[in-house]
Amino acid sequence: MSNQYLKLRRSSVPGKVPDTGSLDFGELALNTYDGLVFMKKSGSLGEEVISIGSVSGSGGGTTNTGSLATTGSNRFNGDQTITGSLTVTNTITAQKLIVQTISSSILYSSGSNVFGNNISNTQVFTGSVFITGSNFLFNNNRVIDSSLTSSMSVLSASFAVSASWAPSSGVANAFPYTGSALITGSLGVTGPISIVGSLFVTGSVLNAAPAVIATTSSGVANNYAVVVSQSAWAYNHNVGVPTSNAWGSNLPGSYFNNFTNNTDVSEVLRFIAGLLSASAPDASPNTKTYSTYTANTQNSTTGTVTLGSVPSATSNTTINYLQAQGFANSGSTIFSGISTIYTLSNYGYTYTSVSAGSSTVSSSADTQLFGLGPLSSGAPTLFNVSGSFTFRFKNNSAKTDTATSSSQTLITQTGAGTTSGVSLAKINTTNPAVIPAAYQDGKYAAVFSNALYNGGASAVSASGYYHISASIIISSGSSAYTTAIASNAEIFYAPLTTISTNIPAQTPTTGSTTIAYLTAISRSLSGAPYLSGSTYNLSSSVSGAFNPLYYAAAGIALLSTSGTGMTQTSGLTTVSTATGTVQTANAVYDSTGTTARATSTIPFETDIIKLNGLYTFAGTNITNITQTTFTPTTFTVSVAGVNKNASTTTYPNTFSYHVAGTFGQPASSGSLAYNTRTQGSDSATYTLSAAGNLTTAFTGETNRLQISASLLSGSYVSGSKFITGSYSVYTLGSLDLQIKPGYLVKPGGANGYWLVDPSPSQTYKYAAIAFNRNIATNQPNITLTLAGNTTLVDWANSSTNNSISILIIPQSVLSTVAQASGIDPVATSTTLLSIGDVGNPFNRSLNVLANSNTQKTNPFIIDFPTSPNAFPLNATYQNFVVLVRYIGDPTPLTSITLAVA
Repeated sequence: MSNQYLKLRRSSVPGKVPDTGSLDFGELALNTYDGLVFMKKSGSLGEEVISIGSVSGSGGGTTNTGSLATTGSNRFNGDQTITGSLTVTNTITAQKLIVQTISSSILYSSGSNVFGNNISNTQVFTGSVFITGSNFLFNNNRVIDSSLTSSMSVLSASFAVSASWAPSSGVANAFPYTGSALITGSLGVTGPISIVGSLFVTGSVLNAAPAVIATTSSGVANNYAVVVSQSAWAYNHNVGVPTSNAWGSNLPGSYFNNFTNNTDVSEVLRFIAGLLSASAPDASPNTKTYSTYTANTQNSTTGTVTLGSVPSATSNTTINYLQAQGFANSGSTIFSGISTIYTLSNYGYTYTSVSAGSSTVSSSADTQLFGLGPLSSGAPTLFNVSGSFTFRFKNNSAKTDTATSSSQTLITQTGAGTTSGVSLAKINTTNPAVIPAAYQDGKYAAVFSNALYNGGASAVSASGYYHISASIIISSGSSAYTTAIASNAEIFYAPLTTISTNIPAQTPTTGSTTIAYLTAISRSLSGAPYLSGSTYNLSSSVSGAFNPLYYAAAGIALLSTSGTGMTQTSGLTTVSTATGTVQTANAVYDSTGTTARATSTIPFETDIIKLNGLYTFAGTNITNITQTTFTPTTFTVSVAGVNKNASTTTYPNTFSYHVAGTFGQPASSGSLAYNTRTQGSDSATYTLSAAGNLTTAFTGETNRLQISASLLSGSYVSGSKFITGSYSVYTLGSLDLQIKPGYLVKPGGANGYWLVDPSPSQTYKYAAIAFNRNIATNQPNITLTLAGNTTLVDWANSSTNNSISILIIPQSVLSTVAQASGIDPVATSTTLLSIGDVGNPFNRSLNVLANSNTQKTNPFIIDFPTSPNAFPLNATYQNFVVLVRYIGDPTPLTSITLAVA
């Protein structure tokens, strides 16, 4: 190395240079000496010449401008300045040694410094080494001169190079380096550099050619020039020369065709990163945040308290306890004003987190998840959920605390998974095989199951308000605990099953129900009386309606009737306790039944209820008559009491419409059937002005004629009439049949009503009914239809008992001939009955004419004969009479219908 100068500063540890002689600067009092020694190396390889320009001592010093050569020891107490050469063949020991050249220096601040003057010597650097010159090269861990072939220096401290640094050719040994190298100049390396620490280069790195250092296990050579165990950082380096296809070839039209050998690698990588950025999204956090939580009710079954209002005084212990707590006020229902009552003693809450905001990233599709910060070493850390809870019980309506308790619970989920509802998971990237996860999220769901303070009590004393306060905080491995979020809930619990058992529903009872028959209206038909209207007074009582609770509404007690034609006209038949107080005057009495409770007062447990009502029997055209009896003969009076649950208990009582001996009548008269049709009215059709049906249903006797010769005129006008317009009893003669509503019967017979037979020896009984055709055309025949008994026998047949016969007597007979005649619907021959003959009730002979029509069964077609005498129905002769005869007591007729044109 020509013109190379070194500046050495004294270190704390004396350095040693092996040689044949020595200079001991320590003995020259270098503790206070800070002089300079200038050395210049000259001569052939292996020689060291030290020229000392001057040496100055402490006492003014000594100046020597020649060379100083010594083989012994020299001690300097003052400053020594050497401007020439200094040759040392032995050891240099210095507290502080500065070697300075004109343009560069090596500064030693600590450690041992020993210089060698030939290739067998070694220089060890343990402090900092700064090289500002050039033409140094490194080989085998040593700093060597270009003229040397072996190493001289070993580096173990920091190493900074700020000038051009190029190795000489022919040196190919590796330079492992374990410190830090900061190079601000150029670095030229012909072989590989292995750096364990960091290499910082602000200049250029020149590598003449890569060296083959080793081969792989498969025998393939590894080509590299620099081996770095940590990262190598450079401002840039070019992309280099491809060995297969050169840059600028086979890339026309591609942006890659813009790249050359000198293109920076960073430019190529940045371009490729832009191409792949969409398919390589970075790990992202769940941006949803923890907002609050919801309290989830559990075991939240509700119920309805037993119905009924509390009376003024009670003997029930459960009601008395609840009254003392303010939960059962007189006149009100139990727990009045409490809308929701919970019935399960393990009622409580769990808590579930609620997230806020939005996110496109999460560990799963669960929208409840929120971000919990970064992962630790690629794995979820932990998630803490801590809850504090306070329970308060208030057994009174004033809500005074009577019992309290509290608890605190911590749930920790460590790593991915779920513990007691607390979940933690890492958020995978879209390409987890290439891009690792970096964030985590989580949630908590249905945590901290908290039940009521009472722990399952079913006693009535467990009734009351329960207050649950919750305060929850969370933290994760990357965040501290959050601010507490509090919630409060208050519910009302009561063991309704126990209360319902202790306060059972009562069954109201009734006292005797009485009836008073007040007035009656009757009518007659065929001389028999019927009830057509009446009035009754009914009364009863109800007890037990207020014990233990009572029904606070209209209709706590009722009096009613059910039966044909029954109507209430006045009285106290419904009692109300709406609003919880007596609303009906003179209805609720004390237990003795003598003192009535005033309205707007609360009834007592032992009070009774009194009922009464006036009822009327009436109706339009109704009757209870049947063929052989009459039904119904009774109506029902019901007395009902309503218990606390609004359940009605009804007590029916049966009473007769008419009882023998009532309404001021003697008991021997028996009971009346009812028939409300107006006296003298009838539902029959006796006259037609156009083609149609003439009918009688035996509901009245409007066109009934008495059995006398006058009916043989065939005209209602000419016959003797029955009494129908006024009440009249026992009016039947010995020959008369009885009409009862809907039936033509034998009086006193099996189908009769009320009347006895006025002439039991008379087995032939009759009824005559007149009709008027009133049509101005000839009528050749009529059709007769019977209901009830539909069988007829020949009128001349007098031997068939319990039979019915009919004669049709036209009006024209006595108008044209003197002989009374009638047409028998079933007769096949004509018979003349003389006066007194059986079957002739008249005081003149009767000619029974045959029916020429062959239809002699029901319905019967009756032809009017043309000879020997013509009996037409025409505009002049329009009336006819139907004469019915019973022999014995046959099944009765219920209606007669005649079709005319």
